[in-house]
Amino acid sequence: MKRKAAKGETINYSIPEPYKPSLSEETEHLTRIRGRPLNMLSRVTVKYADPANAYKLKSPEVSKYDLLAVQPVNEKAWQHACTYLDVDIISVDLSEKLDFILKEKTIRTATDRGICFEICYGPAIRDRTARINVIANARSLIRNANSKHVIISSHTSNAFDMRGPNDVTNLALMFGMSNSFAKWTITNNCKSVLSRAGARLHGRGVVQVEKMEEPSPEPAAEPTEETGSNDEEEGVPDKKRKEET
Repeated sequence: MKRKAAKGETINYSIPEPYKPSLSEETEHLTRIRGRPLNMLSRVTVKYADPANAYKLKSPEVSKYDLLAVQPVNEKAWQHACTYLDVDIISVDLSEKLDFILKEKTIRTATDRGICFEICYGPAIRDRTARINVIANARSLIRNANSKHVIISSHTSNAFDMRGPNDVTNLALMFGMSNSFAKWTITNNCKSVLSRAGARLHGRGVVQVEKMEEPSPEPAAEPTEETGSNDEEEGVPDKKRKEET
């Protein structure tokens, strides 16, 4: 990808290959005990401002990743991402004051298409100003979005800034979620994102199941007058035999 900077120079952007870490011997031993391989997924987050460049999200380099996320930086890109882009995650930098409003109508447009919004708590761990902005922006996002379409991530490269499930649940309560929705966010919502990503990569399908009604049994045929008379005639010789005996 290329763009022209203000001074006229050309800056090249390249999307690297998905990173495939090597497993330690202990990890490989545990996977053999489990009887199934460890499934490691890759993700790419594209930060963009001009919707005219959104077609590059369908490039072969991007399609190699399992999860596709975008980070719009202005209102025009935000509107375009929520309305048109076929992505798995929309991640907004909530640690800064936003130049646009997180309107309910725009957010509902994205959630109706199955897209999840991401809240990153990593910047709020070390910086007080970022913590204030994250809490305020996250509350606005959760208030206008369904909690079933929100995920919480660390977005940090420092292992000491990562938090466990219980701590993330407490952070979700600070963001304005209820206790049940907070637990749903760190469990089921992540599975929904993976399901959508698989459908986006491998195609979508619809299966319609119709329940067939069992045919009702046919009523037994009633005896006609001819069969009844024949039975009576056939019964006459039997009576005569009984009388003779």
